Amino acid sequence: DCVTPCSFDRTIGSFLHVSAPSSMQPAAGTRLQFTGWSDGGAGDRTITVASASQTFTANYQTLYRLSYSADPAGAVTWHVSPLTTDGYYAAQTAVAISMDIASGYRFEQWTGDASGATPALTAIMDRPRNIRAQILRTASDGIDAIRNAAGEAPEAAVAPGSIISIYGPKLAPSTETGPDSPLAQTLAGVTVTIGDRILPLFYVSPGQINAQLPSGLAAGDQTLMVHAAGQPDATGIFTAQRNAPALFYWQSGSKAYLVALRQDGSLVTPKSPARRGELITALGTGFGPYQVQPLDGFAAPDSEISKLADHAELLFNGKLIEPEFAGAAPGRVGVVAIRFRVADPLPANATIEILARVNGHESNTVLLPLE
Repeated sequence: DCVTPCSFDRTIGSFLHVSAPSSMQPAAGTRLQFTGWSDGGAGDRTITVASASQTFTANYQTLYRLSYSADPAGAVTWHVSPLTTDGYYAAQTAVAISMDIASGYRFEQWTGDASGATPALTAIMDRPRNIRAQILRTASDGIDAIRNAAGEAPEAAVAPGSIISIYGPKLAPSTETGPDSPLAQTLAGVTVTIGDRILPLFYVSPGQINAQLPSGLAAGDQTLMVHAAGQPDATGIFTAQRNAPALFYWQSGSKAYLVALRQDGSLVTPKSPARRGELITALGTGFGPYQVQPLDGFAAPDSEISKLADHAELLFNGKLIEPEFAGAAPGRVGVVAIRFRVADPLPANATIEILARVNGHESNTVLLPLE
């Protein structure tokens, strides 16, 4: 392997086998796609060494990923042109984005990598873009948004078995936090249901409820209802999908730092960065089913039997960090633990951007300080 430019001295008439990677990901949301050699040769080729110097150039096209979502997710039907299967576009592509908004909602503004107050725009793909449409409820259904409780993920969907946050103006008469395990089904006189299923509750307040989705919930659009004594039921629509990961973080000013724990349970911080060789545990939710599914509403056992059914990995600057373990966090409900070693390719004396990926679905990006 070599990093270009590469120079080789070989005997005249000998052969040199060269293989250019079909694609590379130098950074999150950026892909380099092989388009051909300068002389028209195939990506995998054998060169005959001539009597004069020869130069071969591998040409790549830069592609950027476009992510778009709405808050709340179920209020919008998207129209995107051109549409790609994986969300990647050649650099400088103009992408037209518009939407149909469901009855009872209105468009407020674009946030993220877009701005404006009209529900249509053209995004020029000169970099990775994460575009979010802020939608306001005009009907009195009582729920504004249903999201992954860990953080703002690129996708608006949530995964069965994960922890969600429900937002609205008058969801509960008071604030109450429930027991750690098993979770309560009713707090402050409030219950949350999906069909005939009652959701385990972490916390309720007038503006927010944290709950665990049923692990056996079917993929697709779902309707959730909040029932509180003395007021009408609040209804919200959301999309469930197998994998919708997000990493928990803590905020310092405008910066979001990964909830990263050492083996002694202490938190990694800028003043106490992760050290080379340490085993670190990142916490998240929404990574999908487990090989052995913990009971909904109950803390996972202190063992490693509940590994994730799908392969999870961490990414830094487009490079993979393979976990030593990825599964249910012992002693917690609905939380995934990803244990990884601080080693190559992670740098030293840096604060890096890191994210998680499972089945092609990526999480929010957070910061990790390294010593």
